[in-house]
Amino acid sequence: RVPVTVPSGRLTQDTAKLELQRPDPVDASYLYWALRTPQYRAYCDGRATGSAVVALSRHDLLAYPIPPLDAARTRAVGVLDDIEAKIELHRRTSATLEAMAVALHRSWLVDFDPVRARARGRAPAGMGADTAALFPDALQDSVMGPIPRGWTPTRLRDVAELNPPRALARGALAPYVEMA
Repeated sequence: RVPVTVPSGRLTQDTAKLELQRPDPVDASYLYWALRTPQYRAYCDGRATGSAVVALSRHDLLAYPIPPLDAARTRAVGVLDDIEAKIELHRRTSATLEAMAVALHRSWLVDFDPVRARARGRAPAGMGADTAALFPDALQDSVMGPIPRGWTPTRLRDVAELNPPRALARGALAPYVEMA
């Protein structure tokens, strides 16, 4: 079991794969969490060899004392598994919301779908009348190609400072682009 934060993995001479003699999902989960504890990391740090490529001998890996699985540890493993599942769900939800935001940005501010819909006399899809009213109902030609009527193409340097040398007032809206 590889942590969800690790996108992929492979076995090489510098890695190990543990296989339980009696596969059991609870035992496997318990081992997973036991090997992610600060105590296990300290154990490894105390037995590591090498300087450029730090390694742990097979003997030391297999000699790590895993406390027996009891009722309290079984409950703790269940809670940790539930938390990890919840974190993964939130990660996937966040990725979905980000993809939706990118699609919405493209539709509204690159392809100008609401403006095009209003220009055809239709209500823009997926938005209320108040939001639709914020968009012009026609496109105009510009040096950049068609843009919403009333918009003006301009250069970033004409509307914002890049890393201005003065401090900006707290809470004040300022056209500012942080380039760090």
